[in-house]
Amino acid sequence: MAERFRLLDSELTELKASGSDEEDLWQTIEARTQVHASSISDADRHWWWQQLYDLTERHGLTDLCQSSGD
Repeated sequence: MAERFRLLDSELTELKASGSDEEDLWQTIEARTQVHASSISDADRHWWWQQLYDLTERHGLTDLCQSSGD
C-alpha cells in the first residue's frame, strides 16, 4: 500500500508539472485509490485515510468547500 501511495504521489507531481487541471488530478486519485474495503485491515484503515489526506494536502487538493463563486 505504501508503494501505491508513493507511485500516486509521483504521478500527481508529473500531472501538475504538465499543466493538468485539478479535475484531472482528482480523477487520477479516484482511479488509483479504489480498493476493496476488505483489502485494508481494521488496524491499517486510519493509516490509509491519513495517507490519502496527506497526499491531497501535498498537492493542494484539500480545499473542497470553495465554490466557484468565491
